[in-house]
Amino acid sequence: MRIDTFVTLYNARKTADDKADAINKIMKNEHIGYADKVDRVGIIAKDSYHTKKKDVNGVEREVFEQNSAAKYMLYSLTLVDLYTDLEIDYKKCLEQFEKLNGEILDGIINSIDERERKEFQMLLEFACDDLLVNEYELHSFIREQIDRFGELIGTLIAPALENLDIGKIEEVMNKLK
Repeated sequence: MRIDTFVTLYNARKTADDKADAINKIMKNEHIGYADKVDRVGIIAKDSYHTKKKDVNGVEREVFEQNSAAKYMLYSLTLVDLYTDLEIDYKKCLEQFEKLNGEILDGIINSIDERERKEFQMLLEFACDDLLVNEYELHSFIREQIDRFGELIGTLIAPALENLDIGKIEEVMNKLK
């Protein structure tokens, strides 16, 4: 069901019981498999810590930068996507989050099994911690710089090696002996 349609139906309900019933009707999954949760939290973590920015040359580059507000929004919409039959269009996530945020979103999230929510949240924390360790800490910075240096050296040396005349090198070496 489209979010616009559900919000209209939900808001037309007058009593708290009718609104709770509307939320119960859209709940589709009681349990999501571990692997599916791990995949989804990985996407949330990546999208919450990477952003695209243009450098001084106007080239768009991926930059490591934490965005906690985006993480919360993606976390909430992913729970809605996994546990309800509401259709989430992630290209319009801010608009959809705004429509659900508040009473409706709270009702949906509270309808999800507590253990499921806690496991999902714990896995998200793990994924974010792993991302910080693997991409942001000093050892990863050093590794990245070494990789870049290796690529640069390879780029500079490869053309020189192609033009290298082995016969002339042997001739010079023989003269030095």
